[in-house]
Amino acid sequence: MKLPIAIQLFSLRNEAAEDLRGTLAKVKEMGYDGVELAGLYEREPEEIRDMCAEAGLIPISAHVGMDRILRKPYLAFEPYVRVGCKYVAIPYSPLENFPHSPNYKYAKRNIATCIEAAHDLGLPVLYHNHKHEFVRHGGKYLLDEFLDDFPQIATEFDVAWVDAAGDDPVRRIRDYKGRVPIVHLKDYYGEKGEEYYDLIALADHGEPPSPKGHEYRPLGQGIVDIPAIVKAAEESGTEWFVVEQDNATPGMTPLECAEASIKYLKSL
Repeated sequence: MKLPIAIQLFSLRNEAAEDLRGTLAKVKEMGYDGVELAGLYEREPEEIRDMCAEAGLIPISAHVGMDRILRKPYLAFEPYVRVGCKYVAIPYSPLENFPHSPNYKYAKRNIATCIEAAHDLGLPVLYHNHKHEFVRHGGKYLLDEFLDDFPQIATEFDVAWVDAAGDDPVRRIRDYKGRVPIVHLKDYYGEKGEEYYDLIALADHGEPPSPKGHEYRPLGQGIVDIPAIVKAAEESGTEWFVVEQDNATPGMTPLECAEASIKYLKSL
């Protein structure tokens, strides 16, 4: 592997909430170079910064919710400057904040103000996709229209969701060459269909039904072409990979999944 590898701590959310210092130490021992935060675990930013330094991990980025950003952008971003993050990422945004929504002309102004607040703090903003952004209008995806409107936002493509949407993660990364500083590596198994994303969302909340045998899996154990994605990212200016597994594979713990993923990446 040519690029450093972080883990999105949402993958280890229960472990991190119970023992953040111990979880960071285990992540480092597995071979990870950094972490991407999903909250501060009711701790001061400087405490998170010091814990990462103690473990030898770089807090490369953080996911910050759109609702929180829109309410108080400066206060949403500023703690992550104190942590030492190099990027902040919007992890999700509903369709009313995308082109062709009646709300978009208002959302567009608000989002621009939020990006300005982050940039004033020296934090580049990324957008992390799911599947709902891959709706076409006039032959173009909503996600692409959104990114055209906000050239100051870079991408954090989640390759499993790109794949589940029916798009090609390799082509997408290459199309945004120079604008893909972080790529989210994620793998899964399951038959894709019209209701696939909705069913996954239900499964994530512990509700039936399960979507056609869907499982989140460690990298290299699902249907996503991770080696091709890694190659495309390395050739497109990507600086970091971030491993994420929303839920553990049945029969494995989240820590076991995280270790399996980093071992696989190190073997490429």
